[in-house]
Amino acid sequence: MYLDLILVIECTYRQYENEGHIRWANDNLTGGIRRFLEPAPIG
Repeated sequence: MYLDLILVIECTYRQYENEGHIRWANDNLTGGIRRFLEPAPIG
């Protein structure tokens, strides 16, 4: 999740124009946050 956050920040900082790359970075961060917040399976 840390690297995903760095990629999102880099996209803004470096002013990337490739919408596909920006969307990919945002989707990866969103997925990482969701996985982090999921309850751990018991058992």
